[in-house]
Parts: sequence; structure tokens; C-alpha cells
Amino acid sequence: MCAKKWTNHAERYMSMVQSFEAILSIYEREVPKHSRESDYPLPPYMSKMPYLHVHLRAWITKNKSLELHSRSGQLCLCLTKTGNKDDGRRNLPRAIVTCLRENRLEGEWRQEKVTVTWVVAYLDRLFPDCTAPGWEGFQLSHRCLGANRNEYCLVAGHLCWEPASVNQSRGYRLCFKRCHCGCGKTVCEANGMHDPICL
Repeated sequence: MCAKKWTNHAERYMSMVQSFEAILSIYEREVPKHSRESDYPLPPYMSKMPYLHVHLRAWITKNKSLELHSRSGQLCLCLTKTGNKDDGRRNLPRAIVTCLRENRLEGEWRQEKVTVTWVVAYLDRLFPDCTAPGWEGFQLSHRCLGANRNEYCLVAGHLCWEPASVNQSRGYRLCFKRCHCGCGKTVCEANGMHDPICL
């Protein structure tokens, strides 16, 4: 049987979500060999989370990032790029990849590399509207335009799923221009050009 060739962003993302959800109850914390569990305490709020979520959140914070501001002054936490061809993907922790592969779950997603912003979206329960026509091709947009620098912002509130054409239209001149009526909004916001609005 041939592996499915993915062509759509949101469809691939939902496959990743399905695979993570399938191992949620079986993925367990492993203390390094010859170590005591008491040497690796979990903060109280984390002890109530599925350990997969704890590990993924720790993995996100281990990726280097920098603080930048969007054009509206919103603070963005952006993934530090490793070079000109950096596509925002990083290798998942080996234990998670092993669990996904060993359990041979229904989801077809088994990749070692994953888009970091997708994991942010997964942990904050940001999903595409699967009832919308053509949802399979939706893209994960940065409402902050990646701190207005086309960076990979890791702030969940700055992300949204939308059609590729809408994603690509963000950042047009009118998204930056102030409305002439004195409302204090941009032309984009005042006219509802993007929903949710650009930041």
C-alpha cells in the first residue's frame, strides 16, 4: 500500500492531531535511567495534563525564540530561524516519534519533523473549520504577519486557520494604513477585510 501523498495544509494538520490524540492516553513520562522520579518533579498544574501535552510544551520552549513586536505593538515570540531555507519545522522528541510509530495507530501521520506553529495550534485547540468548503487547503495564518517580518510566531492568539488566498492577502498596504474617518482603526479592520483582524 502506497503512503498517502499530502497536498493540503489543514488536512495534514488534522492527520497530525488525530495521531497525537490516539497516543494521548498511552504516552507516559519516562525518567532517565539510574535516576529517581523525585529528581524530576512536575509543576502541580502540569501534573493534571496529559504527559504528551507537557512534553510538547517543553519541546516548544526548548526551540530558540526571540521577542519581537507586531506593527500594533503586540508582543510576538518568534522561532529563531536556522538559515535562509528554514521552513519552521523541527524534529519532534524521539520518544514521541517512537510512540507514534510503535503503536501503529490509524492516523497516517508519522513524520519526525513537524511545523512548530502546528504544535502550538494543537495544544491551544485551534482547528480549521472542517465544515467550510475547501477546508483541506486552509493554511495556518499569522495575524501578526510574523511580527511584521514574516517570522514564525509562536503565540497561539496570533494564529488562525483560513483559506490560502486570505492568508496571502494579509499584509497588503491597506492592512497597515489608518482609516481616514478618525476611528483609529486600520482600513483593513474598519472594513472587515480580514476576520480575525491583522495585528
